[in-house]
Amino acid sequence: MVLLRTTDQLPHFILLDINMPCVDGRECLKQLKKDARLKQIPVIMYSTSFSEESIKEFLILGASSYLLKPTDVNILPAQITEVIKRIERS
Repeated sequence: MVLLRTTDQLPHFILLDINMPCVDGRECLKQLKKDARLKQIPVIMYSTSFSEESIKEFLILGASSYLLKPTDVNILPAQITEVIKRIERS
């Protein structure tokens, strides 16, 4: 978060893992959306599993979309591209 707050060039999208060691994705998403400079960046939540409730919660908190981690990492780039295209169309 510190780097995002201090950089001149912001990312076009943030791929945010739900399970992280220091701050979980839910809390990080809340912090991103509270920051006036960062809140407009689309955030894609990323995890090995989602429940209907967690999807609803992330969308309410400001996530743009979600992405289920694939079992085959080789298909991940295509999945990321597809979710970004969906966000850009909306």
